[in-house]
Amino acid sequence: MPVRCPFTPMLATAVDDFPATGRELFYEPKFDGFRVIVCVHEDGGVHLYSRNRTRLTAAFPETAAAIRQYVPPGTVLDGELVHWNATTGQLDFTALQRRLRAGTRRAADLARREPVTLVAFDCLHAPGHGGLRNRPLRERRRALEDLLRDVPPDGLVLLCPQVNDRGRARLWLELLPAQRIEGLVVKPADGVYRPGVRGWYKLKHRDVTTAICGGYVGPPERPQSLIIGRHPSTGGRLRVVGHTTAPPPDLRAELDAELARRTPAAEDHPWPAELPASWFGGLPAARPPTPYTRVTPTLVVEVAVDIATSHGRWRHLARLQDVRGDLRPTDVPKDLDLE
Repeated sequence: MPVRCPFTPMLATAVDDFPATGRELFYEPKFDGFRVIVCVHEDGGVHLYSRNRTRLTAAFPETAAAIRQYVPPGTVLDGELVHWNATTGQLDFTALQRRLRAGTRRAADLARREPVTLVAFDCLHAPGHGGLRNRPLRERRRALEDLLRDVPPDGLVLLCPQVNDRGRARLWLELLPAQRIEGLVVKPADGVYRPGVRGWYKLKHRDVTTAICGGYVGPPERPQSLIIGRHPSTGGRLRVVGHTTAPPPDLRAELDAELARRTPAAEDHPWPAELPASWFGGLPAARPPTPYTRVTPTLVVEVAVDIATSHGRWRHLARLQDVRGDLRPTDVPKDLDLE
């Protein structure tokens, strides 16, 4: 194989607005899925590797079969594994997680019921082109389009949409979250592919909403993160839905005063004294429980969240925006609703 696999994929730096680089930029949807490096060996063998270089091939047999059918030997692609929920018309990240927990027999059953698609957005090696990592993105894109020209549009291998017009990209940023697409990835058209380097940008769509603070991580005099909750729409006790970024400096004094008024928490606090690491968006369940300080859950805070959710929680950090002393817990939306 002319390109060594697996390797760490190129990465993106989070930004709050469209970057002004003075360079031509390409814009692509940021899909909510599993990042994957695809290696099709000269013997036709297909190998899928995660961002952490874990082999994923056995978990996605239908995707590997589609790649084998349409992608020629000697190809290395970068892309995202996604599942489109036919009922909701949205991406379903939880369906991907089910695959990783499934055994071989169950994975085959899930492959029939919940097929997973490869959205290819970069070509690193291809027959007739050779190695492409040191070529500009615009050349790699042309090679990718040439490679996938005859792939059916309703199959399990798709070419990632791409535009170079900021106006259209801004429209994508506003409209695509309805399909659970997180935002945009912004890439310099003349950039080479540098494994493990943050040479791209990711711009996520965020919605501002409110939640109830039920605790915090860190010392009382300088909390590092708030643990936030929502009440279920079906009724019942407050449940954890996420945690926040560190409080901005202009909120610290007000927040410290509000937390001090609610500490210590009442004995009937709805959450345990320690929270499983798996409740903190993306941390493995095997990690030790996270210690935190519980507070009486009456403080409402304003947060900005992205659309990535799993098991009834926001997977990524919510940005703490404001302390809403003018609101009561009953004013907060239920579940993960944004209204």
